[in-house]
Amino acid sequence: MDSAPDDLLAASTAQNARRNAELAKTEGPILSEAHAAGRLNAVAGIYEIATGRVTML
Repeated sequence: MDSAPDDLLAASTAQNARRNAELAKTEGPILSEAHAAGRLNAVAGIYEIATGRVTML
């Protein structure tokens, strides 16, 4: 991370979600082909177990 966030766990969780959304677009032949053809778009979100709320990043 570029800076020292106030909540390291929240910042790390968000960064992990963003990274995995990007990897989903390029990893493996099926997903990368679907993304290149415009049939797939991966977005990052964080699911809160206690509330069931999903926060899109």
